[in-house]
Amino acid sequence: MAADRVGSIPLLEVKNVSKKYCRSLRRSLIYGCYDILDAVRYKNANREYLRKDEFWSLSDINFTVQRGEVLAVLGRNGAGKTSLLKLINGLLNPDKGEITVRGSVGALIALGAGFNPVLSGRENVYVNAAILGFTKKETDANYDEIVSFSELEEFMNSPVKNYSSGMRMRLGFAIASQIKPDILLLDEVFSVGDISFRRKCIKKLEEIKKDVAVLFVSHNLRLAEELCDQAIYLEKGRIKYAGDVDYVNGKYLEDINHDNRFSDVALNREGTGEIRFTGIVAHGAISGSNRLTLTGEDLIIEAGYEVFKEMENIKFRVGIEDTRSGVVITMANVHAKHVGKAGKVVCTFNNICLRPGVYSINLGVTDGRFGLDIWRFAAEVVVSGARNEDVQFSIADSDLVYLPHQIQVVE
Repeated sequence: MAADRVGSIPLLEVKNVSKKYCRSLRRSLIYGCYDILDAVRYKNANREYLRKDEFWSLSDINFTVQRGEVLAVLGRNGAGKTSLLKLINGLLNPDKGEITVRGSVGALIALGAGFNPVLSGRENVYVNAAILGFTKKETDANYDEIVSFSELEEFMNSPVKNYSSGMRMRLGFAIASQIKPDILLLDEVFSVGDISFRRKCIKKLEEIKKDVAVLFVSHNLRLAEELCDQAIYLEKGRIKYAGDVDYVNGKYLEDINHDNRFSDVALNREGTGEIRFTGIVAHGAISGSNRLTLTGEDLIIEAGYEVFKEMENIKFRVGIEDTRSGVVITMANVHAKHVGKAGKVVCTFNNICLRPGVYSINLGVTDGRFGLDIWRFAAEVVVSGARNEDVQFSIADSDLVYLPHQIQVVE
């Protein structure tokens, strides 16, 4: 990444790039007019200072990507990951620094981005291919493969506005993977769609990555480890760590471990509201550390709740989800014939056999018909290691859980 391969020229170079935004819409429009006038009068207008209500979304970003390299871009929501991809794709201009792109760029930055909703799927294939610099003849030669890969044969003449998010992801990835731009930008493209198609996309990405330079933005750390060579970790618009993907992933997990704040709580919560969870505590039975436990230790989860309407026959549930893969590992349920004005649910998962990593705690309460409070990502728990030295995970880090076992060769 930062150190170029001998004798090769990177397809993408990002040098000292910074981007600022304005919190006030009114001032943003005024500043935009001033900037246009300055750009006309002065070719090298000074845009390095902050005006009122402005802030740096990205600051002094530096990296390179070679052909055949996949760079993971990690960071929490609001760290600047999507803004970085938009700068590289030319949707935004940097306020400082320089971005050098050698070749064509294909981007799946947001689901539906690049698609005209009133055009059919077929028409959007040709429009997107033309944007990437391909002729109609070249697109004709690839069209059947694009349709076959997307598995949307029956819907290619339908307007894209009628497509689901998964269908748009299918079509967008099919275009990008079959046309093969020199630089491919992927932003959470595997977060939607069915599992079988996601696996198909991952397999295709493995096939084409030797011919392209890929920037891969994802919260799926397991997938980043599997697909990527290098990684950068963005925090508040700056690169905090850069290097080997395993090293950067480890630093990212360490930060989550030491930070008890859990972002975007409101975005991961829904329900009718007659009962609401008020807080959550999760810890290892022996270590006692908040939101930290060990493989082989009991994990205790306590979730307080408040009742706003008297109800009967309520079902509470507590689940554990792997944040890397999105797989729900287990779900515990308990029925309550009657609940008072307030209380708490206490759940103990005995001898958890999870591999070291970060896991989300999901909470739910229903009356059998409606979800009263469904709280996904209510908290994160870090499994930091194993209590027993006999617990060993595979070198490939593909194991999700450890099951006690005996194995031997018999002749």
